[in-house]
Amino acid sequence: MEKIKVIISFDIEFNINGAFSNPDMCSPLGAASLVRSHSGQEHGLGFALACLEQHQLRGTFFLETLCSHWFGISEMRKIAQSIAVNQHDLQLHLHPCWTTFKNPDWKTAAREANPNDSIANRTSDELREIIVDAKKLFVEITDKNPTIFRTGNLEIDREAFRIFYEQGLKYSSSLGAAGKGYADKTLNLHHGVHKIEGVTEIPVSCYFSQIPNKGWRLFTIPGSSTKEIEHLLDFAYQHQISPIVILVHASDFSPQSGHIQPQFKPNYFNQDRFNFLCSMLAENRDRFSTLTFDEFCNETPAATTDIMPSLSAPISGALIRILQNNVLPRVGIN
Repeated sequence: MEKIKVIISFDIEFNINGAFSNPDMCSPLGAASLVRSHSGQEHGLGFALACLEQHQLRGTFFLETLCSHWFGISEMRKIAQSIAVNQHDLQLHLHPCWTTFKNPDWKTAAREANPNDSIANRTSDELREIIVDAKKLFVEITDKNPTIFRTGNLEIDREAFRIFYEQGLKYSSSLGAAGKGYADKTLNLHHGVHKIEGVTEIPVSCYFSQIPNKGWRLFTIPGSSTKEIEHLLDFAYQHQISPIVILVHASDFSPQSGHIQPQFKPNYFNQDRFNFLCSMLAENRDRFSTLTFDEFCNETPAATTDIMPSLSAPISGALIRILQNNVLPRVGIN
């Protein structure tokens, strides 16, 4: 059987940190929201980078660039440089809510209406303005052009795909059809490679879970116990489901409490899950090929034609996830 291609992807984004809901008291949080320091140790991006280095793996890091309208270029540029040191892949991520800060009177605007953070349901002109802006900032931050994009909150529609393609971005990982999925049912794609309005879309992998609510879940670190991770990767290999795209955030490893004086507390369950994922991929290189989106797309992947079985996870793995995510933290264990 062929090796399964696995892409570990990170959304690298700063935190609005309550600035829209309480603009007089709160302001956005930059690098600290990614470093997530606790007792002198990094429990966010630094933890993830160290884990990848330990297991000799590379990932794709989608950099949110519109945050530069608040922080300027240097804040995200420093983050990008710290990632690029180990030859990781840098690509474009965009949360349109950050464009609110282009308005000098953004506080009044935020009080009057919650800023729109979705790429979907926008006019063509709005989309062009946002995408051109985000691309320009990406070049200033990384000194290169992006080739692959991921929209904020995995929200997108066909018109957005069309305009991204028009603007030269021909590869995407912007779909994640978990929960109720998308209003446009043709976008409810759970894995594989697909052509949408000219763009080659490689969705975040989703799996079907029986509990606590029957339905589709994203393949993420908080959303998957180690038993589920092991089962999903084994199932993918046995049924030749490829590629597998895993979604990671720095906040997975250390939740934040408070906005004015934010504190970060390590989530050791999620850190163990990520370490387990990396260890399993490193120890099973005969079955799994861990690569970046740039490497995958350079292979000019063909659209999926065969009907692949759906990923699913055992109830026993879901029970462990529920215990670790919802029960043990209530008694101070995480």
